[in-house]
Amino acid sequence: MRRIAALASTVALVGFISAGSAAAQESSIVGSWITDSWEGQDDAQRGLLIFTETNYSMMFVIPGMTRERYAGETITDAEIITAYNTLVANSGRYTRDGNEITTEGYVTLDPNYMADWGENHLTYTFEVDGDMLRLTWPDGFLDVAGGFTGTFRKVG
Repeated sequence: MRRIAALASTVALVGFISAGSAAAQESSIVGSWITDSWEGQDDAQRGLLIFTETNYSMMFVIPGMTRERYAGETITDAEIITAYNTLVANSGRYTRDGNEITTEGYVTLDPNYMADWGENHLTYTFEVDGDMLRLTWPDGFLDVAGGFTGTFRKVG
């Protein structure tokens, strides 16, 4: 009888730990993440990704580009264009399926990507290792063949 009780306790404990681990893995993308590096780039420009349980916001300087400060007291049209062309900014909701997330941009810097719910989707793959998030954008995003990958560090 003691053996059965011990076995039942062990099975229950393993089940509890497994359920806890699955729940932790499901919410592991939730938080604020800043750019650590871009694959194939020497200098990682700034970026910030924020994930709640259902919504996201991301802003980052496009890999390989830098954002220059404007020269005068007011920004010129040419400087506005340059600044716009170096930045990705969008927010909306997302869903998760295993190691993929699919975002729907609701408010975006690019007016052609901004749409009503359900009208635009972008699917990324990701992995979380401790306080590091590795996120891969899909083939063709920003006209990059094969997509691109960034590594982000969890903050506060």
